[in-house]
Amino acid sequence: MLSEARSTLRRRAPLLLVVPFVSALAVGCDSGSNDDAFDDVPPRSTATTDRPAPTVWPPATTPPAPSTPPTPQGPGELVVPGDVRLLGATTDGFVAYYKGVTPTKSLEVYDTTKKTTQVLAASTANSDYVMASRGTVAHWSATRSPFGHGTLHFWSAAHGRVTVPGGGSLPFVFSATEDGSRVAFMAKSTAPSTLGRIVSATPATAANAPEEIEPAVSTGCAMDLRYVGARLFTSSCGAADQVATARGIDASGKAVFTHADVRPGIDTSARGEHALTVKVQGGGTLVDMTTATEKALPSDVVSARLAPDGVFLLATTRGESLVRASTSDPATTEVLVPSGVKEVLAIAPDGRHAIVATDSVSRYSGFEKRTSYALSLVSLEAPFTTTTLVATPIASPRGFTESGKYVLYSVEPEGVTNDELRARAVAGGSEIALGTNVGRVSPLPGTNAFVVFASGARVSGQPSPPSTVTKIDLDAPAASKLIASDVGAHVVVGRTVYLGTGLAGLRAVPLP
Repeated sequence: MLSEARSTLRRRAPLLLVVPFVSALAVGCDSGSNDDAFDDVPPRSTATTDRPAPTVWPPATTPPAPSTPPTPQGPGELVVPGDVRLLGATTDGFVAYYKGVTPTKSLEVYDTTKKTTQVLAASTANSDYVMASRGTVAHWSATRSPFGHGTLHFWSAAHGRVTVPGGGSLPFVFSATEDGSRVAFMAKSTAPSTLGRIVSATPATAANAPEEIEPAVSTGCAMDLRYVGARLFTSSCGAADQVATARGIDASGKAVFTHADVRPGIDTSARGEHALTVKVQGGGTLVDMTTATEKALPSDVVSARLAPDGVFLLATTRGESLVRASTSDPATTEVLVPSGVKEVLAIAPDGRHAIVATDSVSRYSGFEKRTSYALSLVSLEAPFTTTTLVATPIASPRGFTESGKYVLYSVEPEGVTNDELRARAVAGGSEIALGTNVGRVSPLPGTNAFVVFASGARVSGQPSPPSTVTKIDLDAPAASKLIASDVGAHVVVGRTVYLGTGLAGLRAVPLP
């Protein structure tokens, strides 16, 4: 056994064995056998070596604990701490937001009156979608390609949270009444090659017994689905491009009209007493939703809009004239502009001005048709003067202020990706710049002021500029006030601006 060990040592480490062997001879050990000499090698600690004394290191010290980074600061008052991404707000004062990060990112609402929070979904995915419609928050989970169909959940303070099974609901195709007592949405369809079907329901019937409004919706055009008061209006296309079917349903859920082969979209008065559709081949129909009666528009009408109060409508003809007609009997008509008007785009709340298109260019973004216009402002009072707002088709109308004193529109110069929001007084004067690449524009009721979110002008090859949230008063544009910068989004509830500031939480900034 010993000889085996010795043999092994010789084979594996001959250089290591030379020094002990010489040391043993030097101290007078028995050398009758080379093998016996290996047994007498003194321990390494007592062997003679030329190595220097070992270095003595000082005792190890414990490194200091890492310091906790300070809580990120933001504007205004912190109302919800944590990592917050703002989503929207209901008309009854609930702010919806994501909190945290996936997979523990929750969907919550903040009650701006009671200053409390409520969790609507304990965990959400990055592929989920959320929107607010009047007093209701809609949430789509487990979405899938190519269009994002998923499971719909909706919540209101009055009715709680409802889940619609089936997984066939299309995100953002959703509308609710102010009190949340009725909703309309896209549900799963068994028809082939369709996006789904439009249904309406109460919170109690949504999961199991919704009422079918439109059996098959396809990709022929963008959908229009909305409650106006308690009445529901829809416009959707089948496979045919830009050929829609429009429907109107009263407050009891009864169908009032169905118009096929009409242009996409449906126009209504502000309270939904009247509805208006335009036929693809020309002409149109005015519907009194209270009496369920209809009036035909002349066959040469190619576009039309209702005044917000429903007292009159404006229409354009194939000859590009602008005509005003009353909605009550006996009907009266008058030509306001004899030529050069292609389409009516918006009418001011006070009924004194309209935005019209004098030229247009269309393009597609996915399945959505997008059109840019050359815009003019028409006075609806004699002598019916016309003012050019944008001379070439690079603009989109954004409507009027609540008072009707200012007109708003956005401009995207050809070849430039920066969209500029502008305003102008209807009485005349210079343009007022409201921001570049503007997202949400929140009017402040009873004023000509807005809170505007803008992401700023983008320059190719340069870092994106910080976003800004600014209060702009069109009556005093020089007094515009920056509320916050480099934030995710904002909503306005009453006279308070709520900001999603990421790690700095949900914050509230009161307006003077």
